[in-house]
Amino acid sequence: MHDNRGSSSCISKVQVLEDVLNPGRQNGRYSKEYWEEWKYVNQELLGAHETKMVLDFDPEFNISTPVYIVPFLNGTGFRDLRVTGNHWDHMEHWLDDLPELTRLDLTANEIVTMDKGNFQSCPNLKHLNLANNRLVNIPPSIGDLHDLISLDLTGNEFNLDGEPEIENFTNILLRLDNLKWLNLSQSSLNNVGVLRPLLGVGGLKLLGLDISFCGLTSLEAEDGQSLFKEQEILQYLNLAGNRILVLPPRAVYELQNLKLLNLSYMHFNESLGLEFEPNHILEILDLSHNNFTSPEDMVASGCVKHLDLSNNMISSWNSSYTFIRDSYQSCFTETLRDASMPSSAVLTKHPFVKHVNLSFNLINSLSFNMRSSLDRLESVDLGGNHFECEHCQFPELQNWLQTVHDNTSTLKIFNEGSRHQLKCYSPSEKLGAPISEMKRRSNMNADCLAGNFKYDAFVCYSGSDRTWVMSQLVPHLEQGPGKYRLCLHERDFILGSFISTNIVSSLQNSKFTIVILTDNFVTSQWCQWELEMANHRLFEDDSDFLILLELERLDRTKVPRHLNYLMATRTYLEWPQHNVEKKQDSMWRRLELALGTSVLNKEADNSKFVEIPLRSTEKMEKNFSIKAQHKDS
Repeated sequence: MHDNRGSSSCISKVQVLEDVLNPGRQNGRYSKEYWEEWKYVNQELLGAHETKMVLDFDPEFNISTPVYIVPFLNGTGFRDLRVTGNHWDHMEHWLDDLPELTRLDLTANEIVTMDKGNFQSCPNLKHLNLANNRLVNIPPSIGDLHDLISLDLTGNEFNLDGEPEIENFTNILLRLDNLKWLNLSQSSLNNVGVLRPLLGVGGLKLLGLDISFCGLTSLEAEDGQSLFKEQEILQYLNLAGNRILVLPPRAVYELQNLKLLNLSYMHFNESLGLEFEPNHILEILDLSHNNFTSPEDMVASGCVKHLDLSNNMISSWNSSYTFIRDSYQSCFTETLRDASMPSSAVLTKHPFVKHVNLSFNLINSLSFNMRSSLDRLESVDLGGNHFECEHCQFPELQNWLQTVHDNTSTLKIFNEGSRHQLKCYSPSEKLGAPISEMKRRSNMNADCLAGNFKYDAFVCYSGSDRTWVMSQLVPHLEQGPGKYRLCLHERDFILGSFISTNIVSSLQNSKFTIVILTDNFVTSQWCQWELEMANHRLFEDDSDFLILLELERLDRTKVPRHLNYLMATRTYLEWPQHNVEKKQDSMWRRLELALGTSVLNKEADNSKFVEIPLRSTEKMEKNFSIKAQHKDS
């Protein structure tokens, strides 16, 4: 606009502040008078050339687009228009003259159907957002937007039950020659039949595809070919929240330009072993919110800059080589990555990951191998884990964190995205205290070397079998001569803690784990998860701590594969169904023999001894101590 002195200045944005008035009130924001006055001020007085308009209607009011707004919108220079919060079952043709419009956002207007020619006056439209409406069929006029680059159809209710509906849906989208970004998230695709013509030979060539939470169960076509074989330029792929139980290692191998792959919320529990081209560098691999118990073997080939494993069920892992592999050179060495290998090159271990997010898992301490594997990274986020500050490995954890903090390591440790110190979770009196400031108990190392446990056994059982556990197992073991200490979830779990945290802690604080096998156990999700964690510990420390007790005969055809393997490779106890009393006595003896001396009896035995220092004699040149029994022993 021009001022009185003849100089000029430019107003780039005008924001009108007003009290919220009810629709229909004079001069209210939904009234004809309001818009006429606004048009006069905006165009006549300010001489503004409008480029962007945002109309977020109050969803509490049932507003259709008023006829008096239409003249204000049309015939202007708007390039970016957003209209949201309306209650349209049917969207009429009110976009009459918007030749410069390139971006149109019609999110959350409850649109079910549209007039056929709604987008004819927007020939230059490049970005269209119809997310979170109630569209049953894709509007045919969308197919006429040949300059469209991005289309967001998130959260609509498309009818794709039959072949005609699928054909109509895909044919309209295939007319969009320049489309590069397609969002079909939260649409009921259910199978790859809808996607195959869109992504296959002669289909769209996309840079970004979001098909998250679409109910997909597979990514393979009927001929076994990968769904993405023809998508050479795809850079962004979001598959989160689908029901794909098994992902083939080479499911995305052909995507040589892929930068971001989202596989979160997929309920995976076994390592994926994903394969990429050897020199492929993926910017982000999101595996968060799954059920992984270890970070090992996630990527078999190729490299990843940012690996997100947050919000899983990882408690520990074995290999110090978890994030490195044998290769001739680091894939992160840009100057060498595309060069041919000299004949003298030798295989050495290089990291294939730079940054790992392990926040909000079940990690309560870090073993030597776990720390060693993290040392080769540039950063790791360990926030949200429940670190035990009286764990046997706590002194080593404390020293390692101090080394990193003193900048003697290239590793950076984050706490939920910040550089704040990691905190203790237990013991309860130290909850929230920085790990670096914790003082170690003087007898901690001695306790750890002695292999002390709080419980003799953690009992893994279904709640439906509680009667037998409480009436048979607990009285016999805890009140019998063995005086065993059992850990039961309903009695010994810490109130207020996450169930998963309680389970991991109970497994680690128990010398053995007794698994009560019944049909109820096999069908219980929590029981299966407890067994999975116990199975993970089995491979971690290679000890015979797992005791299987078959309370009732199981149908092996219905038993999970890993449980079948355990029952086939180790001796297990059977609760006798016939000649009960004699055979029960035999089973109890075998169980007590497997458990050995109880924690309580071992403590009683140890208390009978005291250490007495002796002066050196002619035959002994150094001081030493011997254990002498009390007089009453």
